[in-house]
Amino acid sequence: MRSLPPRAPLPAALLLSLAVSCCTPFSGSEPPLEYHVLSWNVLSLFDAVEDGTEYPDFSIARGTWGETRYRNRLALLGKAILASCKGGTGRPPGPDVVCLIEIEKETVLADLVEGPLATGRYRYRSFAKAPGSAIGLGIVSRLPIMATRAWGLTIGSRSERPVLEARFDAGGRDLGVFLCHWKSKLEGAEVTEPARREAARLLSSLVAARQAEFPEGALLVCGDFNENPDEFARTGKRYPTAFMPARSPVAPGPAVEPCILLGDRKATAAGGSTLFSPWSESDAYSYVHRGIRERIDGFLLGAALLDGKGLEYRDFRVWDEGLVDGEGRPLPWSGTTGTGCSDHLPIVLGLVAAGD
Repeated sequence: MRSLPPRAPLPAALLLSLAVSCCTPFSGSEPPLEYHVLSWNVLSLFDAVEDGTEYPDFSIARGTWGETRYRNRLALLGKAILASCKGGTGRPPGPDVVCLIEIEKETVLADLVEGPLATGRYRYRSFAKAPGSAIGLGIVSRLPIMATRAWGLTIGSRSERPVLEARFDAGGRDLGVFLCHWKSKLEGAEVTEPARREAARLLSSLVAARQAEFPEGALLVCGDFNENPDEFARTGKRYPTAFMPARSPVAPGPAVEPCILLGDRKATAAGGSTLFSPWSESDAYSYVHRGIRERIDGFLLGAALLDGKGLEYRDFRVWDEGLVDGEGRPLPWSGTTGTGCSDHLPIVLGLVAAGD
């Protein structure tokens, strides 16, 4: 396994510490023609070891957290992940690649794959988080991870959340994934938008670099962006956002950039910097804030996933079975009742191996 080098100019970025593990690859049947990628913000998943950086609700010393609660949470999360993709003849249950957000450390991934996800036969994993952060990003996969790298972003003196990059061998086809967790709107949407736009600057540079290096390679971005694909419209077009429509009446330029341009299938398949969000063809949601249904978790697809060759985008869905209340709101983990998983819903992307 190698570390991915940049092949195009990038903004100043801090290379973060990265944990990567793999086991003997599964040597079962031939690689499937279909693949699934799941992305899920699992909401503050800490282990049962007190390190001092945990959130107050996960304090072992205070009795709000411990080994029993930890194992219960792992079991609930693992059950939901495996149920999201049923598997089939010669295929284990669960998505082929699982991208998780708000994981405390790499050992949490190990506890998942060796415990409740054991039947999923995940042989590869990768993890990264920013220095001093309580939570990070993790990937577990049945597909071999061929290369990986973590990219951090510093704004002023503050380290922002990283981007975890990985490249997979999908039955002899190249698949590149960027996993993100952008700045939340806790302090207000407009005041925090510059941080998300800086994250968009880094991401757009990384995407451009990989598209230049692997022009025919399938590429997707996923994660919790804390921003809707139509954020610019939701703000009343009062200020540029990290996601901007490719056909925006506001012309791209210094006042609009940095941003990620989102377009329809046709615009994205034509190539260039435009990415495609499957949310544009869905009426579902992944998050509820103050009664408003939002789509802040997502996938963004590059041109090679829409060109009719190699790996191709097939479908997109939100998995909510057993994860929402009677009004459709995600059920977060409750330490009191020992139920629930996250205030976000997992999203699943389907890929298919088309003719080359």
